[in-house]
Amino acid sequence: MKSELLVRANMDCSPGGMELLTPGSRFRWGRCRFDFNPGEGGRADFAVVLGNARPRDSFICAPENTLFIAGEPLEKKRYPQLFYRQFGHVVDSHTASCHPHLHVSALGLNWHVGLDRSSNSYRYGFDYLAALAHPDKQNRISVVCSNASKT
Repeated sequence: MKSELLVRANMDCSPGGMELLTPGSRFRWGRCRFDFNPGEGGRADFAVVLGNARPRDSFICAPENTLFIAGEPLEKKRYPQLFYRQFGHVVDSHTASCHPHLHVSALGLNWHVGLDRSSNSYRYGFDYLAALAHPDKQNRISVVCSNASKT
């Protein structure tokens, strides 16, 4: 059996009940065990920083196993090159990030299905959604649009 991999995830949004987002509500998925917003220090096999995480963190992780996922478009936020260079990989929505291991993709947005804003905690997550009956698809698509000038 292969050993467990510790994935350290730092994010600005960490509501209660994050464990519900993993199968069995165990903060585990396959060989990976997730640690959301842990205290400083320690080690990780992989580290993920999502968007506007805390400004400082210190722990041990192989540089090539670090990932920054941008949470804002270029028009709203551009990070300094020194910031990008501390990560082995960067996911961003534009090429202006100029990182040697840049993965251009959609922005990394937090998962809010099941999130109760009044208590800032998840009411349901992976297991609940996986148990739902699959809807009959009628070859239709829905689009949600907004003309909001700020988020």
